[in-house]
Amino acid sequence: TEYKEDSLMVELAYYTFCSGKYDETILEYLIRYYLGTTKDLFAIWKAAVDFEVPAFELEERIICQILFSETFVNDGVQVFEMYYKMHPNIRIVKAFLAYYAYNYLVKDRQLEQSIFQYMEIELEQMEQARDVCCLAILKYYATVKKVGPDFMHWVGNEVNRFMSKGIVLPFFKNFSGSVFVPREVVDKTFVEYHTNPRNVVTIHYILDDRSDAAKSFVTEDMSNVFCGIFVKTFTLFEGEQLKYYITEKGEHGESITDSKTIICKTSEDK
Repeated sequence: TEYKEDSLMVELAYYTFCSGKYDETILEYLIRYYLGTTKDLFAIWKAAVDFEVPAFELEERIICQILFSETFVNDGVQVFEMYYKMHPNIRIVKAFLAYYAYNYLVKDRQLEQSIFQYMEIELEQMEQARDVCCLAILKYYATVKKVGPDFMHWVGNEVNRFMSKGIVLPFFKNFSGSVFVPREVVDKTFVEYHTNPRNVVTIHYILDDRSDAAKSFVTEDMSNVFCGIFVKTFTLFEGEQLKYYITEKGEHGESITDSKTIICKTSEDK
């Protein structure tokens, strides 16, 4: 049965849903017409899944709402998986994968393993978003202990491609036992900082070799390597300490945001 949209009916249907007294017909009506918060839409979607009511239209609406509001939602991957199976709009698919790749790579959000498989499937169709998805895939596999040799060949090609573009990220070192990573990368100590790419990030550091000589902080701007991932590399020798703090300057002024001491282990400690 076709039901026309009626604002009062939508309100009554949602009230009925919230009361827990709903059926397939109520869910079908809400799937078609209800507009609300992402949290409310997800609750309706979850109920539709439990009732085995098709919810493709709602899934697309949830995904678009996540993208337009730029709100990271962990449960968004579950919705995307169902949406992906039903002849989805490829533009929405690409936008979703790029957005979640960015959140994983730059904002360190945790993602379900399955999302990386979708990134791999769609990678060659991602156009301008290929690099962010590719780096997210590489970052994920840098944490995986067992990876097949054929896939590692792809990893090696991509790592070398990024390095040729001047994009060198700390997790590249994790592949050094499986693919060729230049010694000058493997031997480096990386300081990594994530923020708005428009901000100026400055590192203030002392390399302490435990000598008695007085030392003062050296100040250098950190390089924005990719989408707000700022990196500074150092060569540390055994027993040498790197003491640093980071300042960040943006539209609201400048502040100290991070400080740390890194000690290069001696051969006996390794």
